[in-house]
Amino acid sequence: MIASELVNNDLPVLKTSDTVQKAMDMMSEYKVFHLPVVNESQYLGLVYEDDMLGQDGDTSLPIGALSLSLPNIFSLSDKHLFEILNLFLEHKLSLLPIVTHKNDFIGSIAQFDLGTAIAEIFSTAEQGAVVCIDMNIKMYSLAQIAQIAESENIKILSSCLQYFHDSSKIEVTLKVNKPDISALLASFVRYGYTVKYVYDHSSHIDSSADRYESFMKYLDI
Repeated sequence: MIASELVNNDLPVLKTSDTVQKAMDMMSEYKVFHLPVVNESQYLGLVYEDDMLGQDGDTSLPIGALSLSLPNIFSLSDKHLFEILNLFLEHKLSLLPIVTHKNDFIGSIAQFDLGTAIAEIFSTAEQGAVVCIDMNIKMYSLAQIAQIAESENIKILSSCLQYFHDSSKIEVTLKVNKPDISALLASFVRYGYTVKYVYDHSSHIDSSADRYESFMKYLDI
């Protein structure tokens, strides 16, 4: 999934001739803290709410007269979702302007659009279960994990890794296509993985502790 596929054309833009007051009104209406400045089709930069608030109460000033606190932040239209996510996190953005290689403004991506895209990639809306397993990084093999799942007739819909500073441990979180994964959990334990938690998508409440206790009882049978 790339930037051009995530653009939200309903988000507003500013011109250099627009006033601070207009910018503040737009930010309030759309619940964002940043807005792109575009003249004709050319992207000029990103204004931040703090730039508005630092004008000593003079809201009639044009945007073009402001001294902007943010660098010229944007993403090219062919950048991958993960690169876009890094920009959001690095600069604490509420929206991100998207441009072509010729600096023509295409549109913006808002936090909501980004969240929706991430949810789609990780198949969060699909029926099934989520399981987190803990292991030493030297043990990690996605091929082996997938083989274990497929041996139990279970498909992995998505996976992600979490690393920990100054630790050889990692956590692998899996979304699988079935809610009943008791046999899969038993197989993970046999292969030396530690099951940290389980979440059944069919339940609206994450009862990880209860499910883990039930799982341990299952292993004792």
